[in-house]
Amino acid sequence: MGNQNPVAQPQASLMSKVQEFSFHQGAQKAQTWGDIMKKKFSFLLYFFLGFLS
Repeated sequence: MGNQNPVAQPQASLMSKVQEFSFHQGAQKAQTWGDIMKKKFSFLLYFFLGFLS
């Protein structure tokens, strides 16, 4: 690790922390997020179908 780029290393560890945090958050909120997206998508779908017809 000592011979790695001193600038890139903290950035990489920060990114891995962010990804890990996002993964845990996403795992907890996956179901809720999926429900929200389904509702939003169906709403937009109905809206566009009603608008086009």
